Amino acid sequence: MSLAPRIPFTPLAGEPNPFQAEIPRPRERHIWSTPLDFTGHRSEAELAERVLERLVPWFFIEDQVQGEYCSGKDLRIDAIIRPRNPEQWQNPDVALGLEFKAFNCRDSTISAHDVTGLAAQAIDYTHVEWKGYRRVPVFTCPGALQWLGGNQSGEFNRGAQMYRNLLGQLGVGELLLFWGKGLTLYLSANHVWNEREGVRRGRNWDLTVRSGSR
Repeated sequence: MSLAPRIPFTPLAGEPNPFQAEIPRPRERHIWSTPLDFTGHRSEAELAERVLERLVPWFFIEDQVQGEYCSGKDLRIDAIIRPRNPEQWQNPDVALGLEFKAFNCRDSTISAHDVTGLAAQAIDYTHVEWKGYRRVPVFTCPGALQWLGGNQSGEFNRGAQMYRNLLGQLGVGELLLFWGKGLTLYLSANHVWNEREGVRRGRNWDLTVRSGSR
């Protein structure tokens, strides 16, 4: 189980501290399994700063990493993170890309174009040779599919689940916020890592970007 960091806990969306012994029950049961909306920030820089501050106890962070796309175009990703305790991961050399998008800073409705555009950008980023890291899986924050298909039981419809699994096959995951679990690296609807429990699927998955047959 993940240990509480030695810094004050600052919620991102009114969520409980994931490191307390007992997590208070939310008013509605589906909140346990539904990603929380924490997009209401004034800017993407503010969103990134607050999220990365929460990740510092467990990850080394390099922000604004440059790289070269397969077409030769120069690109930049918001951050790449590496675990401070790599021995807990199946791949001790694992590195993960993070791309932030503060949709709600525009005070407008999140559209299908917003969601698919972020997913497409993340897919492009998995084909980039990042300086010092080569190709890495990319996690969007908030999740590229966070608003698709949810219902009051916290389940996603089959279409949304298919898209999540497809993005996972393409090396794209989501950095989500769950009640009781805290920040969560989520890939193909699986917890790779979360604040409360530490490394989950990351113990068994090498988290490398693949091309061709899978």
